[in-house]
Amino acid sequence: MALNPKDFQKLIKDTMKAIMSDQTFMESLIRNVTDHLNGKLDEIMSKQQQKIEECETKIKSLQSENENLQTQLDKHDQFQRRNCLRIFGIQESEGENTEDLMHNLINKTMKLKINVAANTEYCYRVGRPNIKSSQTLIGERNQTKPRAILIRFSNYKERQKVMENVRLLKGSGVVIREDLNRARLELLKAATNKYSYRNVWTRNGDIFANVEGRKRKIEKQSDLK
Repeated sequence: MALNPKDFQKLIKDTMKAIMSDQTFMESLIRNVTDHLNGKLDEIMSKQQQKIEECETKIKSLQSENENLQTQLDKHDQFQRRNCLRIFGIQESEGENTEDLMHNLINKTMKLKINVAANTEYCYRVGRPNIKSSQTLIGERNQTKPRAILIRFSNYKERQKVMENVRLLKGSGVVIREDLNRARLELLKAATNKYSYRNVWTRNGDIFANVEGRKRKIEKQSDLK
């Protein structure tokens, strides 16, 4: 016998009421649905965690590649400066000839026999001019710190002759240093602040420090910690 729509709706309602009143059935249903949803959630989380780990691995790989590239660029940049020196403490004046200044320093003060004109590619002051104006009173001493002179030798051998005899400048107020790129210069300053200038030096662009009686090569900021 077919049920009319009204009776069918009543049957559905009574059935649902009976099901809802069955506490054991409801608990089982809720538990099954919860277990199913938790299983799906765990599956989704596992896949997402795997993707995150893959991304982290790729990021670490890229960071490593970037560090290697930065290291290679730093070495290349510093190598390009291996024939260069910076000279500090030479009084600056208008109309000066830096080549003559270097010739006198190297050949007279340092007692070397190097033809500066023939053995250098360039020689000039670095930075903005800081000489006092012509309105400075006559006899007034120029207290402005002279700019450094950057000199590039044609070959490494001549440059080394100068570096090996810097001790002859002791007490003269003139200081000769290797031409370091920005990154190594900052590292040198940090090392000097930590260990003092007496215990820090450079050789061929590399930075070294005397730490508790032992020579250490300083290659990055973390080496100072």
